[in-house]
Amino acid sequence: MSTWRALTAGILVSSALFAGACNRAGTADDKAITDGIQAKLYQDPTLKTRDISVIAKNGVVVLTGQVSSEDEKSAAEKLAVAEGGVDHVINQLAVVGSASAGTPKGPATTPNGPEAELIPPPPPKPVVVTLPAGTVVTVQMIDGIDSKTSQPGTEFKATLAAPLALGEQVVITQGSDASVRLEAAKQAGHMKGSSELQLQLVSLTRKGKTYSVQTDFFQAKGGSRGKQTGKRMAGGALIGGVIGGIAGGGKGVAIGAGAGAGGAALVQAVTKGKEVKVPSETKLDFKLSAPLEVEL
Repeated sequence: MSTWRALTAGILVSSALFAGACNRAGTADDKAITDGIQAKLYQDPTLKTRDISVIAKNGVVVLTGQVSSEDEKSAAEKLAVAEGGVDHVINQLAVVGSASAGTPKGPATTPNGPEAELIPPPPPKPVVVTLPAGTVVTVQMIDGIDSKTSQPGTEFKATLAAPLALGEQVVITQGSDASVRLEAAKQAGHMKGSSELQLQLVSLTRKGKTYSVQTDFFQAKGGSRGKQTGKRMAGGALIGGVIGGIAGGGKGVAIGAGAGAGGAALVQAVTKGKEVKVPSETKLDFKLSAPLEVEL
């Protein structure tokens, strides 16, 4: 009986020693397999930059992490399968749209081409045209101006009465906003003298952008009190012909008869004596005294 017990104990001890040796050998093999696969991955110039983890257990290898394409996923699996002692590979690598943070720097790609296509092209430079000095600009007043009540320095609304063009290219369209400033106003004396208005076009607007302009002065001048009766007798056409002109252009560049309904209203206002009025809808001509650059 004691002999049987001794034999049984010996067998159990031998089995335990053999199992421990096998476990130590399995652990060593798993580490060798893991190290070998990781070494092969590192030798690959692309895969070494990817986030790939290798776990080996009793001949079964599990790959986890991220790669940037199915080709990379397949290449990693082939390297693992080729390692000695590997019986099976479980490939759990995830394919993401772009490379992980470890991806080497280089031209990024898109479905349509290289990185350059990801950067929007710079906006085209605006085309700038220049209206020369001497260009005549005709505006139609929206606000009325009165030598008696209007204050110098005040700006009055107007619109462009005719398009401004350079050759066949329309630069600023008819109806665009304009601004006319009253530079000076003079009231006639009680017994003699005449009232005067001095106007200047100061801005034009194109597509929401306002341009400052420099023009000659426009002067509107009423007759003196002592000459009113004679002008009335001469008729509206004569009165309109002496109302005003462009400074530097000489007297007689009139707005009266040529100003349409606005001009007629101006004539009627002047014949009252002291005041000079530029009613709404009056058309006035200004001449650019400096070139005007406009973006198309």
